[in-house]
Order: sequence, then structure tokens, then C-alpha cells
Amino acid sequence: MNDWDSERVPLRSFDPRTPITPTFSIISSSSVHSTYLLYPQSYTVGIYVLTCFQFMIAIGLPSGFLILLAVSSHGSGGLVAPEFLVTMATCNPRRTLLIITIISSVFAWLTRNLFSTVISFIARKRSLNWSTFATIEALSALRSGVGLLTWRRPLYSLMTIASAIVFGVLTAAYTTILAPLPIVLSEPLSGWEIDFLATDASCSVWFSDNNLFSFGACGWQNLSGLGVNTCWSSGKRLEIMTAGRSASQIVKEFKQQLDQLGSPSLQEVVEIYEMGGSTFYGSTGGAVPQGPASDKHLDTTQSYSRQANSSLDQQGIDISVSCQYINESPMTAFLDQSSSMVNVTGYCPDGQGQTWLLPNSSFIVASLDRPESVSTPNLESHLLYFSNYGTGGSYEIIGNISCEVNGSITTGHLDYNSPPSAFSWNSDGSVETRDQSFRVLENSMDALIYVLETSQSEDGNLFIDAINSIYVPFVMNQTLVTGAPQLSFLSMLETMTRGVLEYEASFLRLIFTLQMLTQTSEFTKTNPCTRPLTGAMQRSTYGWEMNSHALLAFLPIGISGIVLIILFAWVILRMKSSLTYFDPTSLISLAVASSSSSLRFPEGITVDPHDEKARSTSVKFESVSAGEYQFISKPASQWKRAYAL
Repeated sequence: MNDWDSERVPLRSFDPRTPITPTFSIISSSSVHSTYLLYPQSYTVGIYVLTCFQFMIAIGLPSGFLILLAVSSHGSGGLVAPEFLVTMATCNPRRTLLIITIISSVFAWLTRNLFSTVISFIARKRSLNWSTFATIEALSALRSGVGLLTWRRPLYSLMTIASAIVFGVLTAAYTTILAPLPIVLSEPLSGWEIDFLATDASCSVWFSDNNLFSFGACGWQNLSGLGVNTCWSSGKRLEIMTAGRSASQIVKEFKQQLDQLGSPSLQEVVEIYEMGGSTFYGSTGGAVPQGPASDKHLDTTQSYSRQANSSLDQQGIDISVSCQYINESPMTAFLDQSSSMVNVTGYCPDGQGQTWLLPNSSFIVASLDRPESVSTPNLESHLLYFSNYGTGGSYEIIGNISCEVNGSITTGHLDYNSPPSAFSWNSDGSVETRDQSFRVLENSMDALIYVLETSQSEDGNLFIDAINSIYVPFVMNQTLVTGAPQLSFLSMLETMTRGVLEYEASFLRLIFTLQMLTQTSEFTKTNPCTRPLTGAMQRSTYGWEMNSHALLAFLPIGISGIVLIILFAWVILRMKSSLTYFDPTSLISLAVASSSSSLRFPEGITVDPHDEKARSTSVKFESVSAGEYQFISKPASQWKRAYAL
């Protein structure tokens, strides 16, 4: 026999003849003094304060962070991560995820530990009241995060399993919330732009005095730091650029039809040097880039260096062009085959005429602008004529053409998107009924006529060639599939004309903007000839945003927080007994308390932890005298009745 066999204490069985009330010896050696059983009041308060502090870290910080995300997402689309974290997430995503997971594991441990502490409070306070071993087992399972499976007490099983599931996904929940991900951040933009509908009487004078766009006294000038050629023709470069840009407008508008006709991929994005190298997809709409990705000399929103997608509510021009063939042209040409030049004269309804001297060629195209009188505010109307006086085959399609051109100052959105890293104009169709303080279409038409004139050479006209380079090889001898809009030379001429006029309107706005900047010491200075410029930019970065994933991830954290608040409030407000050192969910506490007690169990009890007789037995610390407590037990009432029988 081993030495310790003699020290073994057999399980005490419950004697049916013993009175129902458990017996114990008054002030016996098995008693525990209150000093060693009950926490001092000050110590209890300290533990409660520490628990609240832990709650603020584990639950309060994530909740506050989620509220901050909700506010940020509502205002700007998300919360930007610190620069060092953006760099780390971009360059070392795996390392970033590892660090975030470690931090999330710490938060998850704090939450589980907090729940364990509160459950311990409940168990400690219940130690002065009767608690069955089954209840103690359930509290121990809740504290340790273990799920119980017992059919006799389904509520205990449900609570422990639900607790294990919630706390099992906490690390994933915190990681989902804390990990920085690619987000699109929206930031408001504000500035100013030239207002061609300004009502102040001084604005008409200002526009007239500062209009440098002409064909006479013009040339390269430095305006607010940007070098600009103010000539209509720009020394045989402007017309080439505008022709190429307008061809892009044709490509964009008729892309689907051209694809059906088998045309190769044509360039759709065109760089406009005179606008600080800005690129456009389609028409300029009479607007000028003045925000993100614009030239710094034109920026009034202080955001030119931000290569971000943006949308600005700006003022532009809405131009419509409708062309048709006519029998007789208001122009006449005097051809002299022995001369290198040809005189072309155009006549207006009042009998006045204008004469051009064009290079003699087989591809002569003359043009004439006749302004029309209209009484509608914010509306300009012109008749534009084209006539072919050569014998070139591809130019015979021109003949005599009349185009009605109407234009109004409008508002819309100038958007910058990447890809294709270009600006695009989208009119909202809003036309105000105010008189224009500057005749934008009239000046644009003058520039167009001059470009058409200076584009003429012995080899042809660059304006017409920009159309024919697409029309002749892909459209002239082909038919589109049934149901598709049919392309024609007139439809392409209308688009080309509108595109060039919109560009000229943008160039006018550019010059006036630079003039205003030259005369303005501050970007935000109030001027009666300007209007507010508003919009937003969206840039890609790393950070956090409120979305369905964040809300789903916060669900287990929120559930934990609500349960903790309810349980902790129950401990403080409803459980009036003192907090004890004795913790029945601790094996050490139970072992020490049992070794010095007079516990009694029903007869026939076994050491099987699933023995219902043992699980139904209740235990507690009971006061036996002043300042003395004893750990006692009593069997369930059903077992008492059985023994009484």
C-alpha cells in the first residue's frame, strides 16, 4: 500500500435519516473567516473599474471606429489610412495582414477575457446562494469558451454553444474591420471659373478688353505663367490640332457604326497642347480643366497635382449643327488657272461681301458665316456655307452645303477618368435664359472660318481631309447593317463642325481664365464676372469604409458588447451579495473548498461527471457565526424524497 492511500477520503454519502437541513459544526476547523472569503469593498470597486476600462478597449474602441467609418463614408466615402500604413499595405500586403491579424487576436483575447471575468463575477456572487453543480459546470463552460452537449439541460447547451461560436469568430471579425483595403475616397472641390452669363454691366467691358483671341495683333504670350498662342490659326498648327481633335469627336460619336464597317481602331483620346497638355475623350464642350489633372496655371481648386478621378460642375456651350445640300451658294469664285491664288467672295443678305484669297488647287473649299438675328436670350444662330470649286474626286461630295448652327451657354460635368486618363464633357441640358455677356459662338465662328481659310493649301483642305480620312475608305461605298443609323458625309461634317466650335469656345475660356488669374491675387477672390466651381474628386488609396462586410464583421463584437453590458449591469445592480474570493468555476477553488467542508451527496453517487445525482446537488458558502462561513451541500429535492421513502 502506498503512503498516500491512508490519506484517501471516501466520498461522503447522503444518509436518508439525516435531517434535510445540512449539518455542520459551529466554528469548526472547516469554517472560513470572512476576511479570507469576501473581497474588501475598495478592492471590488477597483476590479469593476478595471473591467470597465477593459470593456472600453475591447468593445468601445471598435464601436467608436465603426461610428467614425459611418461618418467618413457618408461624407467622403471612407477613412484614409496613415501614410506609413498605405505604403506598407501597397508594398508588403502579407506583412500588413500578419500585423493586423496579431492585433486582432489581442482584441479578441481581451473580449474573451472580459467575458470570462464577468462570468466569474456571477459565479463568485452566487457562491453565497445555492447553485447546482450543473449550473457551475455551465458557468465554467461559458468562462472557458467550451460548448456543452447535454439533452437534460438544453438551455445550458444552447448558451455555451452560442458563446463558443461568437467568440470563435472574433479574431476574423476584428481583422475584417481593422485591415486596410483599397477604397475610393471622395473629396469636395471648390473654385471659380469665367461666367459668360454674368449680369454685371462691367463684365461685357471686361470681356471685350481682355479678348486676345484674334488674327491681327496676336502671337505667343505668357499669361499667368502659361505660354499661349492667341492667334486663330496658331501658325499652321492650331488647325491641324483642331482637325485631329474633331476627328476624334467623330470617332467617339460614330464608333459603333465604324466598327460595323470594319474600320481599324482609331485614336479616341486627343491631347490639346494649348490647354496645358490636357487630354480629352470626345468634345471639350466649351469647358476648360481647372481641377485635378489640369495644368497648374489653370487650376482654381488647388488640386491640379492630384491624379484622381473627378467631376466638376462647369459652364460650357451647347452647339447644334444641322447641314443640308443647297442648289445655290451665296459665294462666288473667280478662277484663274494661270494664277497660284483664287479670289472667293461671299455675300450676306444685306449685300455686303467678304473676299478671301485661297491657294489655287483642284481641292478648293470656301466657307462663309452669316450671323442670324434672334430675340431669345442666351441663344446665337448662324448660317455656315461650304462650297467646292475644285475638280478633286473626293471633294465632289461637298458641292454646296448650308449648315444651321445654334449655340447657348449651358452647364454640365467635366469629368476626368483613368482609364482613359482623359477629360470628357457631359452636358446636363440646362440652359439659362440670361443674356450673354460675351458672344462665345460668334467669336468661335470667326475662328472656325479663319481656320478653314488657312487650312487650304494646294494639296487640299485640312478640315475636309480630317473628315475624308474616315469617310472615303470606310463609309463612302459601304452600307451599315439594317436598323443602324446610316453614316453620311453631312452627318460627319456636322460632328466635325460642332467639335471644332466647341474647342474654339474652350480656347476662348482658357484665355479669359488666364487673364483673370493674372489680375487676381487670390484664387478665391470674388469677381462679378466669375461663377462658383464645385465638384468632387475620387482617388484610390488604402483605408476603411462602412459597408455590409464591416457591419457583418461587427455583429459578433456587437453581440458580445450587449451581452457584457447586460451581465455586468446584472452583477452590479441585481446581485446584492458580496464578491467572494471563492470562484466555483475554478477547479482549485472547488478542490480547496471541498477538502475542508462537510459536503454530503445522495446515496449511490459515482465519480462519473455525468451522474445526474451529483450534477443536481447544490453547494454554497453559508454563514455559521459572526464572520465565519462554511461550504455546505444539499441534494436535489427529488433525491431527498426518494431517500425518505
